[in-house]
Amino acid sequence: MGEYRTFQSGEILSDTERAKLSPADKKRYDLEQKLRGLMKLANDEGAHDGERENATRMIAKLITRHQIDVALIREKETGEASGPVKIVKFDIEVSNRFNLGGIRAQALNRAVIHPLGGYSVYFHYRHSTKVATIVECYLPEDVVDFAKMLLASLTLQVETSMKVATTRFVRELRESADRQYIYGLPKSVETSETAKFRKGYLLTWGSVVGRRVAAGRQEARDEAQQFTGKELAVLDTFALAKKTAQDLAEAEGSKIRSSRAVTVSQDGRMAGAKDGRRAQLGINEVGGTRKALARGRG
Repeated sequence: MGEYRTFQSGEILSDTERAKLSPADKKRYDLEQKLRGLMKLANDEGAHDGERENATRMIAKLITRHQIDVALIREKETGEASGPVKIVKFDIEVSNRFNLGGIRAQALNRAVIHPLGGYSVYFHYRHSTKVATIVECYLPEDVVDFAKMLLASLTLQVETSMKVATTRFVRELRESADRQYIYGLPKSVETSETAKFRKGYLLTWGSVVGRRVAAGRQEARDEAQQFTGKELAVLDTFALAKKTAQDLAEAEGSKIRSSRAVTVSQDGRMAGAKDGRRAQLGINEVGGTRKALARGRG
């Protein structure tokens, strides 16, 4: 039997050329062809929403399980040499005031990190008398600058808006309690209800803002696609960012902890949703922000 034919990732072969591949390369080639078809389906505006979502999920599984260099396939499809996706790690510090450092971290992950195709982990630390939460962020390199700018802006906005909303909630809570309790609202009840309000506020605020960021990102991509005439392939950088974080944790001998369920109040959720819709994102500005969103791959 003659020598097997070799192929480079991203090549498109004829049936005759495919037949000359080794069994392992043939399997790899067929896998890339399947992925190419899924990428087209995920970007097909005429396809059903469910089909596109299923295709996107399958893309994530394939590139994570088989370590396929999707950038090479994209280069063949679009003619745009983009190179492999590079995941960058950076840390941000958030306040643990009211013992809400972990909730703040989850809110920022929902609002910025996840919608931009990234992954984050967090942990508490102490130095002197200060308690804070460090959030380790893993994001595609081309959206890091935008993510840092957005995180800084939104952190200031949510702290200010949550303070106003909490003050209003406590005042209304006390006014309502005056009609229920002879000696006023018990301190333990006020503390518990306020904590649930803040948690509901932060988590819902993060979800609402995240949907707006994702929508703005898709809009920027659509504009870029219309301008360039090139189809932007779907790349699940969340899966790649998560694997990068897990590999680093394994190398350091540490463990990534999962988020725990928390009890929240409906009042907090409603207030968080209202302020989340009013948060200033800067996504509609012309220039670097929209370009960063359009370049972001995830």
